Amino acid sequence: MQWVCEFCGYVHDDEDKPHSCPVCGTPGAKFSERFDDDNTLEGHADDKVVDHFDKDLYADYEDE
Repeated sequence: MQWVCEFCGYVHDDEDKPHSCPVCGTPGAKFSERFDDDNTLEGHADDKVVDHFDKDLYADYEDE
């Protein structure tokens, strides 16, 4: 099973949702299940998932 972060598009490959996104820190509740057969997110349009993530844009928001 794959879970996709709705904020940055990170794909988590596990049976369970992650606690938080290791890339952007978004809570696990913001992950959607990805289905291999249609390559889309459940209940979400494909255009809501970004194809890249620029960590420098959010450097000021990281935990210290």
